[in-house]
Amino acid sequence: MLRTLTAALLLLAAAAPAASCGHAPEEAMPMSMRMTLEQRVGKETYVKAGLAKLTPEEQMVLAEWITRSNPLFARNIANRYWGYLMGRGLVEPIDDQRVTNPPSNPELLDALAEHLEKSKFDLKSLLRAICNSRVYQLSAEPTRENRRDTVFYTHARVKRIPAEVLLDAVNSATGTQEKFPDLPLGTRAIQIPDPQVASYFLDTFGRAPRVSPCECDRPAEPNMSQALHMMMGDLVNRKVQDGANILTRLIAAGKSDSEIIRELYLGAISRPPTAEEASRAEQAVRTLVESPHPVPARRVEWLPQVGVPRNDDSKARQRRAALEDLLWALLNSKEFMLSR
Repeated sequence: MLRTLTAALLLLAAAAPAASCGHAPEEAMPMSMRMTLEQRVGKETYVKAGLAKLTPEEQMVLAEWITRSNPLFARNIANRYWGYLMGRGLVEPIDDQRVTNPPSNPELLDALAEHLEKSKFDLKSLLRAICNSRVYQLSAEPTRENRRDTVFYTHARVKRIPAEVLLDAVNSATGTQEKFPDLPLGTRAIQIPDPQVASYFLDTFGRAPRVSPCECDRPAEPNMSQALHMMMGDLVNRKVQDGANILTRLIAAGKSDSEIIRELYLGAISRPPTAEEASRAEQAVRTLVESPHPVPARRVEWLPQVGVPRNDDSKARQRRAALEDLLWALLNSKEFMLSR
């Protein structure tokens, strides 16, 4: 949407005659300009960007704020993307752009804004520049000297990923889909258009109510309810035990314990297990499979799909339970839940 709005308004500014914001609407924009702009950017973009709802004078005021000729726009966007990636903006809070709230590194903010302008507001180029920087790739492990630093980016800032991204990550790692009220099965949480769509998980982890454009609209502080929900909540446990999840498919494909463990690690935390992690996981599976105590009866919808009767308390159930425990542990790990 930002790219769409920016493109539309840049075209508007290029077509507009020189005029101050205080001029009458007919002086600020001729009658033909609205149709010209709609033709140039297309009707869908024109409506989607909200330009059709603005008066000609309002469009001119907005264009002056957003076009590349206003350095505050580039600085604002650069600061927001830096804040999203680094966990703290160069101007913090991100929305507080007062003169009396200067950036912690003015030269860096100017350089990022200049890069954005020179790339013609190519946001992918800005993301590449930040992600390829040394400061973005710093370790999250602080030293004794910089442990208390929260301003100058001497080490990576650890932060929990947003509520919507976390729910989508749980679905991706478990190979399941979410069904939100009145939305198609498989709709991703980041695609939900209405914050009023019911989801206890999203509410618990602090989705933005969208009552204001301020970044402070989204609760960022962790709480005990979030930890308890990941450990004992219905959503995570239901997806770990789902009869059509990634575990069911891997078992049905005849994968070995080591192969399944590797797939679970890759799906959850985007890396294979270390030799020590793989060894410990395989030992945990063997221990439970060889245990003389059967796994208590619970949901076993997956059993018929892998050729095991529902009432069978065989080693297959023990193995499945051990692998479910591993998947649950990965979903509750810091490496899965935190962005570092």
